[in-house]
Amino acid sequence: MPPPLYIAGTRSTPTVVLDPAVGRFAIAGNSLPENTPGFYRPVMDWLEAHLHAVPAGSRFTFLLPYFNTSSMKALFMLLRTIQRISGEAGKDIAIGWQVEEDDEFMIEAGENFSSLLDHPLQLTPLSADEVYATTRALDAAAVQRTAT
Repeated sequence: MPPPLYIAGTRSTPTVVLDPAVGRFAIAGNSLPENTPGFYRPVMDWLEAHLHAVPAGSRFTFLLPYFNTSSMKALFMLLRTIQRISGEAGKDIAIGWQVEEDDEFMIEAGENFSSLLDHPLQLTPLSADEVYATTRALDAAAVQRTAT
């Protein structure tokens, strides 16, 4: 089983949880890091090294209330890597794109990513309370894991 990757979120960076042992693969929170390539490098490295070992039928979830232009490029690269490696491994790996139900920009971003990748992103609208609760729960798991 690959080792997990947990990165606790901050005001400007999302929480990252890539944990095959518990079947949780998610990136959630605002993404406006000062050094976008530096922030996403460990995530990309983990995907390149371990995605082949992720069980078929797994789901990667993205819940990003806001991201900047440099994050858009990094997210596209992550999505493309998930698509490429899952295809090479012959595994069906779903990609979920969760958005606040009235956030037209993020809905459109998910639709654009989906069409650019030629891979359907499962778009899930959430209430503002659900976005907050989901992000906080994921962050709590990452903080707990990185503290041990």
